[in-house]
Amino acid sequence: MTSTAAAASSSTIGRYRWVVCGLLFFATTINYIDRNALSVLKTTLQADLGWSDVDYGWITFAFTVAYAAFPSITGRVIDRWGVKKSLAAALILWSLMAAAHGLVGTVLGFVLVRFFLGVAEAANFPASIKAVAMWFPQKERAFATGLFNSGTNVGVILSFVTVWLATTFGWQAAFVAIGAIGLVWLVFWQRSFFAPEDHPRLSRDELQYIQAGQPPAQEVLRLPWTQLLRYRQIWPFLIGKLITDPV
Repeated sequence: MTSTAAAASSSTIGRYRWVVCGLLFFATTINYIDRNALSVLKTTLQADLGWSDVDYGWITFAFTVAYAAFPSITGRVIDRWGVKKSLAAALILWSLMAAAHGLVGTVLGFVLVRFFLGVAEAANFPASIKAVAMWFPQKERAFATGLFNSGTNVGVILSFVTVWLATTFGWQAAFVAIGAIGLVWLVFWQRSFFAPEDHPRLSRDELQYIQAGQPPAQEVLRLPWTQLLRYRQIWPFLIGKLITDPV
């Protein structure tokens, strides 16, 4: 098939699934803006609140523990509630927790909001991966996953906005502002995300294209964690996450 024919075919099928991917990209970007706000404002917060490096360590530890412990739990919730409700609830919670950074002034207060920020943000990747599986044929999933995952780097790059907000309006206002961004995203999510078969604006051709590209149904096997650890393939993933997630 020529590139012209491929483009025409894609236009005929429809491209709404990429709108969904865009929503996941922006959710991931917001996720990383919110989590990185503390680190880019560390010097300011230590000066204003008198934190020691030990205090800052406990605050960051709270987020890391929650973010490491809760993906499996949030994954179960996503399977039960569905992607739309689960990611909406998670983003509401992490946006409120991001904004709450500007309303607390003690080390304990920051420990608590960082912990619950980690709990909520742990839902982003399980929900996004499941959304990609729902909305994309198998041959497009790797690209779609890479596209929304690039929001992690974009979020880090855009952290300069947090610094500008803090310099211009104060660090409290900066936290409240970045928390509010997520609530704006929520409006588009609620209006635009449904299961493909229930979507009011998805064309029949694109729905058939998505469904035709799904892998055949397989029997679900439930394995204990100890048995999973016997697979060599899982160890590179675990080691990679152990090294990179705290960063």
